[in-house]
Amino acid sequence: MAFCCLPSPSLATSPSKRAQTLYFQGRYPEALKAYERLSRRRDEGRLEALLDAGALSEEMGRPAVAAGFYEMAASISRSTDVLDAAGWAWYRAGKPGRARPYFEESLHATEGDALAYIGMGRICLDDGRFRAAIGFFKEAARIKPRWALLFYELGEANERLDRSSRAIGYFAKAVAADAYFLEAREALARAYLRSGAGLLGALQLRELLRMEPRSKTGEAFEKARIGALLSSLIRAPRSFSRVPAFVRDAIVRARSPQEGAVLRIGLGADSHGRPTLLRYAEASATTAYEVRRRLDGPALAVGRAREPCQIALRRLGRKTLMVARVGAGPNVWSSGPLYLKPRNNGFLYWSSRLFRAAATRGLYPGMIEIRVLPRARRFEFVDIVDLANYVAAVTASEMPIDAPMEALKVQAVLARSYALFLKGRSRRHAAAGFDLCDSPHCQVYGGFRPWTFRASRAAAATRELVVLRGHAAAPVVYSADCGGMTEGGGDVPGWNRSLTWPSIVDVAAASPRPDSPWKLKRWLETWPDAYCSPAYGIAPSHFRWVRVLSRRSLEDRLAEKYHLGRLRRILVLRRSRSGRVQALLLAGSRRRKVLRDEMQIRALGGADRLRSSLFRVTPEYARGGDVESFVITGAGWGHGAGVCQSGAIGRATAGEDFRGILGDYLGKIVIGRPRN
Repeated sequence: MAFCCLPSPSLATSPSKRAQTLYFQGRYPEALKAYERLSRRRDEGRLEALLDAGALSEEMGRPAVAAGFYEMAASISRSTDVLDAAGWAWYRAGKPGRARPYFEESLHATEGDALAYIGMGRICLDDGRFRAAIGFFKEAARIKPRWALLFYELGEANERLDRSSRAIGYFAKAVAADAYFLEAREALARAYLRSGAGLLGALQLRELLRMEPRSKTGEAFEKARIGALLSSLIRAPRSFSRVPAFVRDAIVRARSPQEGAVLRIGLGADSHGRPTLLRYAEASATTAYEVRRRLDGPALAVGRAREPCQIALRRLGRKTLMVARVGAGPNVWSSGPLYLKPRNNGFLYWSSRLFRAAATRGLYPGMIEIRVLPRARRFEFVDIVDLANYVAAVTASEMPIDAPMEALKVQAVLARSYALFLKGRSRRHAAAGFDLCDSPHCQVYGGFRPWTFRASRAAAATRELVVLRGHAAAPVVYSADCGGMTEGGGDVPGWNRSLTWPSIVDVAAASPRPDSPWKLKRWLETWPDAYCSPAYGIAPSHFRWVRVLSRRSLEDRLAEKYHLGRLRRILVLRRSRSGRVQALLLAGSRRRKVLRDEMQIRALGGADRLRSSLFRVTPEYARGGDVESFVITGAGWGHGAGVCQSGAIGRATAGEDFRGILGDYLGKIVIGRPRN
């Protein structure tokens, strides 16, 4: 496991630095003692030490202890930050009566304090004063518009007042603001079903099941006998519309052997890079197309434009054969792969009725190989495409297409570099028979869409250029949003420590690194002026997000996998220099489990539940003293290492060119053409 190189506490230069090092190493009891010693001093550092001790106590699951430190800090400073911290610590300790005075004082001091409004709203909600709660939440939403958690709270309050239409509206806004806020999506589905809008509820359920197939809510809905309705929704369309001319114009003409290099892409892959395994599918093309048994073989069947080709498996004795039929034509049988090749630069597409997340995919250039997997009694789709058009399609899938052209050029260079590295040196999918998958496990490849022509311009403008390591493409990495601070290349758990990409604070003005418990808490709760902040058109939930996971729901989700029993504590054991979680302890009544893999950590409570590993966990206690829920406050989307895609958009908006942006994130690099 690759940990960042934190200095030994004995080598730190000052008591505060020693305490910070202990904190990042997860040695919380020692760090807390160090901050307590610093807080006894009568100098200007006492306030900061008290705040650090309070923030650390929160992470240790001791909100009442944290409130004590914050109260001492409030005797020195009555700033809204300190008052809010004290109020929330008492609230999470299950003592809202002691929290209220701090929130009220904070609101009297300033009218723009969203955290105090939310705190007062939560207290009113718990007391059954729903109209008052709505008023406070609306004030908070005025300060922080498009914050998913506020819309969810407003939906909850309106639902308690039996205002179903308003509740549905707010839950829908929460889902629109943060697609992975599953509690809001679940609440929206339930609200639709209660209101009699079964079709709309089923649509939300389908999305919920796609994100979390083993959801208890999904099982409950299935038992409610709406399975037939869901089945009708997930059937693929049998006809496809014509392709606009500007989609065809997006085709990139390869002008060199490198650009014409052939890539094999596994389609419909999951987060682990496994392509969709199918028993039945339909495929077609935008032009006439051929069905072959060999790449260079004769056409066994020819389909007209948009005429469906049905593909299925049949068992004959001990053999599993594939059968394809174009329109009403004869069957084409094969014990090996089949190939679909469009004529005249056409595009291919496919869909499945039997896969839950089924939908018509993008329009794929090149040709499609349909590979039989006899042991699994399934088949999979592999797109065979040249590098030039692959780069254009990835750029359109990975980067907002209305981003500045320099940002699209950044993405094109990254896509090309990573594809060549995976094909030539990593070969991570070689044993499976393809070079890359189409999911974030490698790079998102969604085929061509009407807007791909703009990405094609970026691909053409950076023709053949890659980030080099020696004479070959380097293992470049990138993520959607770093949250204002990138991760070091060797700091992601499970990654190769030889990756040299630096960890930077990604803000326009010089800003100190949040290197203590209090600074990290404030960094995650506020919206620093980073290049990847929503000010540049980035979705707010990419930059800052909150999850409130009930203890019972977490226990249900973790029971089958880890058998923890009653969940008592979630504790961060170690952080990287950027503050990202490198080890997470789940302590239950039966056993303890330490998560060390980045994707395991982010999957806490469900696949893709947490957008990144840059987060803090603080428990909330019920008034009876039991843990009721865990509040996870996080920043960014993805592993955060290398290039920040949202930050690239911000830097391009500020006037930087693609070479400068790549250098900012990747350090000293060489951009050029690889040698074969």
